[in-house]
Amino acid sequence: MSATLKILLPTDEEEVQINAGILSDGDSFEFSPQALAALKPAVKVVPEIVKAYQRGDFKPLPCVETKPNQQTVLLTLSVEVLDYFKQSGQNWQAAIDAVLKDYIAQH
Repeated sequence: MSATLKILLPTDEEEVQINAGILSDGDSFEFSPQALAALKPAVKVVPEIVKAYQRGDFKPLPCVETKPNQQTVLLTLSVEVLDYFKQSGQNWQAAIDAVLKDYIAQH
């Protein structure tokens, strides 16, 4: 028995909510038509990296630079907590880490 994959597209109302969320996110942006037209395939820009990746010789770096005593994790936070720390600036993840280290030291 084969399973059929059904893709559920968002409703028009959900699409409006999604786009409003994207627009309100300061870390998100939408490419202009000119910027999209200027994009080139990676294989044309950095062919050696693409070939190394295809051979399995290349592991992409994590999005966040980590130090030897750090580990990248997926962490779910409340909107209030995330907003509070994000308004502190670019190093908001480090600020969360500092608060957690302080908590550990006190307990």
